[in-house]
Amino acid sequence: MDLNSIINLLQGQDLQELASKVGGNEEEVKSGLGVALPAMLEALNKNTNTTEGAESLNKALEDHDGSILNNVLWDNTYVTK
Repeated sequence: MDLNSIINLLQGQDLQELASKVGGNEEEVKSGLGVALPAMLEALNKNTNTTEGAESLNKALEDHDGSILNNVLWDNTYVTK
């Protein structure tokens, strides 16, 4: 899956809500994500290339319960926990 496919998963009400929260429109949000996501993924990759960085990421993931993924839109169908 390429970056555009990932960004296109964000659509409809979710995209409108995000645009409203950041004070932009849907196209601006998609454009911003197109810039921000690669930078974030590159930083994550760089940080996890060391043992300390990988351990830090693992601890951060353990500190969260995963509830952010309770309502995920996948192929135009909400997958809920």
